[in-house]
Amino acid sequence: MRQELDLAGGEKKILVLAGDGSFCHRTCFRARPDRTELICRTRKDAVLCGRTPEGGRRFYSTRKFTPAQVRQEEAQPWKQTKVFYGGKG
Repeated sequence: MRQELDLAGGEKKILVLAGDGSFCHRTCFRARPDRTELICRTRKDAVLCGRTPEGGRRFYSTRKFTPAQVRQEEAQPWKQTKVFYGGKG
């Protein structure tokens, strides 16, 4: 999809892919091409973790959280945006 977008003149655009819970895992998040973002919907009680700070041996942090905790956290910044869908269906 990234190559097709580039060929259609979208070299400077960011490709945003949306997936459900079956795409919300390590393999999909590691395999993102340049200029591509992955947004996944998951269960509100799923246990998640972020990346560990640079320089450590671990890839993922030991600090665990749920999407519900992030949503309810006052200090978490939120940003609204408009999204264009140009696909079929």
